[in-house]
Amino acid sequence: MRGFFVLAFAFLSVLLPCQASAVGVGAAPSELDFNIRPGGSATETLHVINTGDSEAHYRVYVDEEYEGWFDIAPDEFSLAPQANEETHITVSAPLFSFGDHSTHVNVVTANSQLELGVGAGIKVPAHIRVSNLLPWVGLGIAVALLLTLTLFLIRRRRMAAGEAK
Repeated sequence: MRGFFVLAFAFLSVLLPCQASAVGVGAAPSELDFNIRPGGSATETLHVINTGDSEAHYRVYVDEEYEGWFDIAPDEFSLAPQANEETHITVSAPLFSFGDHSTHVNVVTANSQLELGVGAGIKVPAHIRVSNLLPWVGLGIAVALLLTLTLFLIRRRRMAAGEAK
């Protein structure tokens, strides 16, 4: 009978590729994508799932390099077997950050019934694209100034030609 459940879990894992899982812990979606502008923020929802058969405590955090960019709520909670929790993950990019950034949202569990505090964890890839809007704004301002200067010089030349007659 246990073999049936293992086979069923493997089959469902193939059919549902948008889920990451480890012993006692699962998460969906399997990766997070954030598109933001410098100084802006975006929020995605990560569903944490207790795939085990006993209650477990979970902690959600990001890699140290980007921890200042993220706000995770809730970041610690307990789940009954087969229960899930919505975790809201907000990324706020610093004002002068541009380009593509990658990190991981880590979900770890410590099953209180396991010996030696053994637990499991998964890493959910998080991709952050900070749009590089500033150069386009600068280019637009430069074009507008150049156009204004050109029109000014044309008008001035026409006025000077009109006075010479």
